[in-house]
Amino acid sequence: MNSAISGHIYTESSMNQKEETVFAQLVPCIVALQKIRIYYKGLNDNAADWRDIDPYLIGENKNGRIVLSAYFYPDDGQRSSGQVNGWKTYFLSNIQSIELTEDSFDDDRPEFNRQDKRMKTIICCIP
Repeated sequence: MNSAISGHIYTESSMNQKEETVFAQLVPCIVALQKIRIYYKGLNDNAADWRDIDPYLIGENKNGRIVLSAYFYPDDGQRSSGQVNGWKTYFLSNIQSIELTEDSFDDDRPEFNRQDKRMKTIICCIP
């Protein structure tokens, strides 16, 4: 199946079923500028936790992995372990759950780059 999102054509067949499911949940949040919480399992199984984020962009990175670029807001526990506000990249395959919030975010972060050079292909981007 082909998707046309923000002017891009992308063949979802290169995504596995889990990535397609997460992708389908994330796209409306990106388009609506909706803050979300994700339960993310990092490279280390002990790193699984909830993360409050503003989702900005989904792309295929240069290694062929489908990733979400988002602005991260650490909670008090994450902050006490040294995590700070900032841009993070998340593998769609490692997102275990998504919770919607009622809050939206502004798209005015000057450091956001719609032409993210870490991506081979931009799939979906904020409007």
